Amino acid sequence: MIGPSSHGGRYRALICDLLTALVDSWSLWAEVAGAPDLGRRWREASLRLVTSRGTYHSYEAVVAEATAAVGLPSERAGAILARWGELRPYPDVAPALRAARERGL
Repeated sequence: MIGPSSHGGRYRALICDLLTALVDSWSLWAEVAGAPDLGRRWREASLRLVTSRGTYHSYEAVVAEATAAVGLPSERAGAILARWGELRPYPDVAPALRAARERGL
């Protein structure tokens, strides 16, 4: 069960967004874009596209569209996706998840 349980209002699960809460994707976007400000605009464009779609669109297509929207060369879309395996969690993620597990989540 996700949400308040019938015993004491405790939660039994923790749900987090991977790319904005657990993993530092922002740094990779900035690095591939070539500048922190451009990387932020590119990442924000991709987030706007993901959250505004009513139906499924592949992430590859969303990244390509965001790349064009901020004026980056089209090959940058492939470059960021090729480097996706380099994403790392924020430094406080492991301790926070460990603490959640210790609390029974």
